[in-house]
Amino acid sequence: MSTIRSVLSVCVLFLIPLFCFEARAAEKVEIEFEAKGIRIVHNGVVLLTPEDGLASVYNLRQPKPDGGFDQTFNPQPKESVWNPKRRLLTQVYAWGRVEVEYAVHAARLDFTVRVSNGTERVLAPIDVWPLRLRLPRTRQNMGASAEALGAVLTHDAGTLGLVNENPGIGCQIRSEFPTPGGAYPIQVENRAPKIAQHPIVDNTWFNNPGTPIAPGASVSWVCTLHFGPAGASIQDLVPDLFARYRKANPVSLNWPDRRPLGTIFWSHSWQHWPKNPRGYNFGRASQQDVFSEEGLKVFGEELLRYVDGAIVQLKAMNSQGVIIWNLEGEEMWHPASYAGDPAKLSACAPEMDRFADEVFRRLREAGLRVGITLRPTEYYRKAEGLYNWSQRDVREPVKLMADKISYAKKRWGCTLFYLDSNVFGDEFDTKLPRDSGVPWVMPASMIEALHKQFPDVLIIPEWSNLAYHRWSATYASCNLGNTGSDAMTRAIYPQSFRVVAVNTAIMENNWETFVHNVKGGDVLLFPSWYNAPENALVKWIYAEADYLGRPFPASLAKADVAKLADKASDTNAFIAYSAVTALGKKRTPAAVAALIRLLPDDRPLIRKQVLTGIAQAPKLDDAACITLLTGWLMPSLDPVQTAFRTQTVKALARAGEAMVPGAVALLAAAKSAPAWPYAIQALGQSGTTNSLAVAALSACLVTGEPGNLALRQDAIAALGRLKAKAAVPVLLPILDKRDRESEAERGAVVVALGQIQDERAIEPLIKYFDVGHSTVVVYWIHDALENALRSITGKKNLVGKEDWRRWFEAAKPKPQP
Repeated sequence: MSTIRSVLSVCVLFLIPLFCFEARAAEKVEIEFEAKGIRIVHNGVVLLTPEDGLASVYNLRQPKPDGGFDQTFNPQPKESVWNPKRRLLTQVYAWGRVEVEYAVHAARLDFTVRVSNGTERVLAPIDVWPLRLRLPRTRQNMGASAEALGAVLTHDAGTLGLVNENPGIGCQIRSEFPTPGGAYPIQVENRAPKIAQHPIVDNTWFNNPGTPIAPGASVSWVCTLHFGPAGASIQDLVPDLFARYRKANPVSLNWPDRRPLGTIFWSHSWQHWPKNPRGYNFGRASQQDVFSEEGLKVFGEELLRYVDGAIVQLKAMNSQGVIIWNLEGEEMWHPASYAGDPAKLSACAPEMDRFADEVFRRLREAGLRVGITLRPTEYYRKAEGLYNWSQRDVREPVKLMADKISYAKKRWGCTLFYLDSNVFGDEFDTKLPRDSGVPWVMPASMIEALHKQFPDVLIIPEWSNLAYHRWSATYASCNLGNTGSDAMTRAIYPQSFRVVAVNTAIMENNWETFVHNVKGGDVLLFPSWYNAPENALVKWIYAEADYLGRPFPASLAKADVAKLADKASDTNAFIAYSAVTALGKKRTPAAVAALIRLLPDDRPLIRKQVLTGIAQAPKLDDAACITLLTGWLMPSLDPVQTAFRTQTVKALARAGEAMVPGAVALLAAAKSAPAWPYAIQALGQSGTTNSLAVAALSACLVTGEPGNLALRQDAIAALGRLKAKAAVPVLLPILDKRDRESEAERGAVVVALGQIQDERAIEPLIKYFDVGHSTVVVYWIHDALENALRSITGKKNLVGKEDWRRWFEAAKPKPQP
């Protein structure tokens, strides 16, 4: 059997039409419509055979007048006809008809499902399996769902893009019911009406009419399967899908200003001082008195001095504005700590209400946009006295939020609003019924309604989904791993953006990601009430993003090493930056030597690019440079040296074994000093096999400060990166800890054991599936366990602890009689 490029050829196999094609260079897809079914082979991997069966109906429901429903699983057709020439399956049931038609277009298989309702009752939902695929048992395949856009499925030699062309239906892999042969059904399902049951909020915000099939009516659904090379994303396979989605769901938010935003936090929920119960921490803080006229006078003076200092920082950062996160203070404990209701300011924080107008006036007159936190719940006094405020749901949260926005706009000119806790659940006094149908994240239609009422304000929701990007700039906390807009969102909505709360260490370790995201339009959110260390990084990230948006200087396009080295000292910072960048890409001994000579340049981005260039060198063997870089791992009064220690680590690691003695000595001398993270990282990235390095890192776990969890986690990560089998006996006992403080440390051990690939870790890792977690580790630990076990065992097609337990019990040696 041959495959012909760029044409659809018709062959004969047992007198049945055979359709074969090659969609792309290096792609080989064969789809055959045989007498008993369909055969699909992609890059030599069999994905479907006629023996896997044709389409079937898995489940159907018909509602009853009493609110219940009749349900049938796996109904059998009275008649089933497969026409391979027309590529059409027709099935006749007691309740109606199902037709599935298949079509091949280049590197795509379409399947159109048509369901006709022959009864006198509505039909919804109905689950149809138009085909099954023989896919590896992986979490990605089992969780694939093309609800709005495509989902990616994978096999050993390629990628499949599953695309749902019909809004209002579901399209997914039905992973719970693989056939005995291992083929997973693709399921399409029309939506049943969803009636939510929130006891307070107007449920029309949550209800969904679904796509029921009326008596005597027919509905058609179209899904497509796109074939591509291994590693392809859905963006690679279906670029037109994003254009279609974007056109059908356009972005309405118009906010061209992408300069950074400042924040002001001026209290904490644990600061319940007797005469300062809202915990405002400026001025006299714990000694502040907000209950006497004299105390209020001092309070106001200190508050305005604080705000004037923030204005200096905001102007220095070229900020577009500032959000006062906790205007009302934080009298209540979390999660009620942010009041988010400006109209209640006089009741819940009268001392701030007295001076708030002047605060916002000063900020506005400094040329800054101003904003506050708001919440979709009502802030109310549960009882008289202090510490008795709480939050509660209301019937119309959109109206409540709109009233808050209107108040803040009218009184203070606010146009920036952080929307805190835009979720629904069993919070405060609300108890949702079981299976309430209420989504956890606020429906995007609520954000849409606010945006249409206030198109001139920027709403920054704490939680979000894809649709939110049409109406708002969603919040991202890099402390939770969100460093900005993801590739999928950027591909769909290039003009959308996220507002990213910054963190010094995370910015240092993910510098290129932050620069890329700022260049793409994301906005960084920085502390503005003092000159925080991260603020300098924010300025430099914005500067580098600006550089990367400019054309490369034509004068340097063909420059040799000597000219680039000369231009690297140019007084024009952009020319110097471009020259250093080009030097780093050359990677020759002469270029590396030129970069080393440029290390004393203290211009931030020049220094950063010099270090980045050295980190790209095949080898660093300059002893003086190694000594200099080792010293740069220490804390310094030089902000540039301090800011770019992560890049220093990467450059120093190119020295390999030559940098080990200095890093080990630095680690031994400075376990409690700010140098140890970088010494550990440098050892981990060096690729060393030196037993002294492994011993020094292991010592951090055995004799190091047990309370220094960050030091221990860094040492564990370095041992994993070095694949240090000698460290396994030190790492395994850490898995036996059960205190909350060690959860992240234990997670680091799981990752490291997977990198080390030592079989001694298999049983402890499988047992660790049963351990519970109370922090953010719970969100990723099971995936980390499976990745580690796959790395050690080479078993790719096991998913979940039960799979791994069964495999381990079958694989371990049986006791001898």
